[in-house]
Amino acid sequence: RAALLSGMLCRLQGYEKDARLRALQDCVLFLQAQKLGFTVLTANVSDFDYLLQLIPTGRALFYRAAQ
Repeated sequence: RAALLSGMLCRLQGYEKDARLRALQDCVLFLQAQKLGFTVLTANVSDFDYLLQLIPTGRALFYRAAQ
């Protein structure tokens, strides 16, 4: 399921080969957190915003690093 979700994310974001592994890792983390009822804390708004649109039952909390 994570590989399928990762493929959709890569197509939506237009990722090349070097970014596909990172997208797969994000998807595995997102699905594992969803399964366990956790919230993912991330600064990666671009990927996790798409993941939340594809799987609205997941949860992610976004942050920005302090300057």
